[in-house]
Amino acid sequence: MEQQKNLQYGFGCLPQPKNEYQIVVQPVPEDDDEPEEKTEEDMFDRLAREGAEEEARQQALLRKR
Repeated sequence: MEQQKNLQYGFGCLPQPKNEYQIVVQPVPEDDDEPEEKTEEDMFDRLAREGAEEEARQQALLRKR
């Protein structure tokens, strides 16, 4: 019982919480054509891109004939 009273007294001595906060909204950057950070290309994406480029080259060669 004594411990409970000590605990309640200890909590009573604590300062009251202050619910003061401020929300800051960052401005949205304008969309640029180029991304600011370049990320490493995934192997699957790279193979797909290279396959599409090769297909485009083959189609261009066939059209020249």
